[in-house]
Amino acid sequence: MDRRTFLSSTTALALGTVLSGCQSTQQSALRIRLLRGSVPALLTKEFRQQFGQGNSIHLDVRPEAQLQDLFDLLQRWKRQATGEIPTPKPIVPLPIPWIGTSPNQQAANLISLGDPWLAVAIRQKLIQPIVVDGWKNAAPEAWNAWNSLPSLFQDLVRRNDDGMNEGNRQIWAIPYRWGSLAIVYRKDLLAQKGITPPTDWADLWRSEFQGHLSLPDQPREVIGLVLKKLGQSCNPVDLQKIPNLRSELQGLQNNVKFYSSQHYLQALILGDTWIAVGSSSEMMTQLRRNPNLAAVFPASGTVLWADLWVQPALAQPAPANSNVDRLIAQWTTLGLQAKLAPQFTLISQGTSPSLLTLNPDDLPEALRRNPLLYPDRDRFSKSEFLQPLSPATAEQYRQMWESIRKDR
Repeated sequence: MDRRTFLSSTTALALGTVLSGCQSTQQSALRIRLLRGSVPALLTKEFRQQFGQGNSIHLDVRPEAQLQDLFDLLQRWKRQATGEIPTPKPIVPLPIPWIGTSPNQQAANLISLGDPWLAVAIRQKLIQPIVVDGWKNAAPEAWNAWNSLPSLFQDLVRRNDDGMNEGNRQIWAIPYRWGSLAIVYRKDLLAQKGITPPTDWADLWRSEFQGHLSLPDQPREVIGLVLKKLGQSCNPVDLQKIPNLRSELQGLQNNVKFYSSQHYLQALILGDTWIAVGSSSEMMTQLRRNPNLAAVFPASGTVLWADLWVQPALAQPAPANSNVDRLIAQWTTLGLQAKLAPQFTLISQGTSPSLLTLNPDDLPEALRRNPLLYPDRDRFSKSEFLQPLSPATAEQYRQMWESIRKDR
C-alpha cells in the first residue's frame, strides 16, 4: 500500500549493515527500519566514514517494501509489548553476532514513516517525540541541520498529542525526503497532434485531453489539485464554502479515462492515455528510461509528501547525551547536510528538505534542470502538505468523492 492508498482508506538480513566486525556489550547499537529505495547506500557509507571511525557501532539497517509495512511494524511492536500477540522466538536458539535478534522481536531505534501516517501513529501512541533541543550540546551539527530547515518542514512534524498541527506542539519526526503530486505526459504524442504541453493544473480541463487523462484514485489529491487550480489551499476547513468546487470537479471528470494510483504510468507508456497525474518519485525512473515522457511541477503549486524518521514508542529510550542519542541525531540529519543533499536527492528520487536552502550555482546541472527534484521557487512556495482532517471535513471529502464518481 502506498501513501496515496493510505490517504484514501482514511478519508532477513538483506541490506543489513554492520559498521564493526561483531557485536559486543560495549557497542552502541542503532537499529533502523526504512522504506526500500528511499535512502541510498551513500548515506550508510558516509555515516561509517563520519561516525564509525574509532567508535564501536553496530548499525542494523533493514528495508521494507511499502510504507504500510513499516506502519504495521509499529503496531506489531506495540501489540507484542502489551501481550496481544506473543513475541516471536529467534529463528536460531542462540544469537549470531552479525544477525542479532529477529527483526520483529525488538523495536528499532528509528523507522521510516510517510507523513499521512504521522497523525495516526501519534494518536495510537506508536511513536515518541524527538527531543531535538538536546542535540544542541550532544550533536551540534545535527541541531544546526534541523534548525536550518525551512519552516514548512518543521511545521509538518510539529503536532499535538492528537496528531494535529495546532496547540501545544512537540517535534515527532525528522523529514528526510520529499516529493510532489505532478503532471506527466507523452511529449511525442502531443507533438504529433500539435497539442501544447501542459504547464499547470488548468490544462487538465482542455478539450483535447478528453478521454486521454488518468487521475489518482484518491480524493484528497484530486480535490486538492482542483483547489489549487481555483487558487485555494488544499487544506480547507469547509469544502462547501469553496465556490465552483463541485462544477470544476465534474468538468475535470469529463476528461478522465480512468482513476488509478498504480497503473497510470503503464497506460501512458502504452499510449492508452496521453497525460496523467501521480507521485514524482514514481515518475523518476520512467522519466530517465523513456525519452518520450516529460513531467511538470504545476505553476499553481501542488500537494507535497514527505518521508520521515520517527522513534518507536517502545524503543528503549536513549539517555540524553548518550552515544545512541547522538547517533540518532546524526543519522536523521545526515541527508540534510549541504555536502550530501544534492547527491542524496539525485540518487533517492526524492528531494532532501535542505536542498532549496543551498546556492543554486553550487548544484549539479542535472539537478538544476530537473523540475520535480528542484522546482521553481515560486511554484514550490505555493505548494502544501496535506494536513490531518477533522471528522466533519473528512466526511465532506467522502461524500463529494462518492457523488462525483457516481456521475461517471
